Amino acid sequence: MELIHHYFGLRHGESHPSSQNRICSSLAGGVDPRNGLTAQGCEEVASSTRRWVREIGGSLRSAIHENRLRVIHSPFSRTKESAEIFWSVVGGFFPEIEAHRSHWTVPSDFLRERYFGHYDEKSPSDRLYQEIWLADSLDPGHTLQNCESAAAVQSRVKRLVEGFEALNDLPKGTWLILVSHGDTLKIAQTYFAELSASLHQDSGIVPGFETGEIRKFR
Repeated sequence: MELIHHYFGLRHGESHPSSQNRICSSLAGGVDPRNGLTAQGCEEVASSTRRWVREIGGSLRSAIHENRLRVIHSPFSRTKESAEIFWSVVGGFFPEIEAHRSHWTVPSDFLRERYFGHYDEKSPSDRLYQEIWLADSLDPGHTLQNCESAAAVQSRVKRLVEGFEALNDLPKGTWLILVSHGDTLKIAQTYFAELSASLHQDSGIVPGFETGEIRKFR
């Protein structure tokens, strides 16, 4: 897959729903501030971002000075807060970025959490996720319990990327930080690697994102 730009995934930090072992996947619940980050989740994003900046600082400075950095985030409160923490940390290293912060931040419904249908707001989330993921491995198009299919998530990630690739006013080689959720980011990896969405839970092929982790898609 030949791409003009560089894409990075940033998984939100620990959220109140995840700390309660509860699925929170609807838009209405997701944007509720009460379902945002825990204190631990905030620190996870901040620590991960600091490490990331230190590892690639020079390249990031060039991207900032050449107008080649954008942050795209899911509308959920936990991802929006993670994007804000990302900017705060990066701004601590590069104060000049503050002038561009609002202009370079774009919310996108394409990055929202995967909808888990009848399991939304249910517990224990770990057991319920496993049931859906097993079905994913057999059929990425399934909608068990009225969930959003893995194939549908992959399709919306594809539309997001194709949209940015087609933008004429975006500088070539722009860094796009996609702030999203565990399933969405794993399924996004299958898109970038041109794999079936059924493989998103195969850790040997598609390593999962830790909470707060930033990683380049390849």
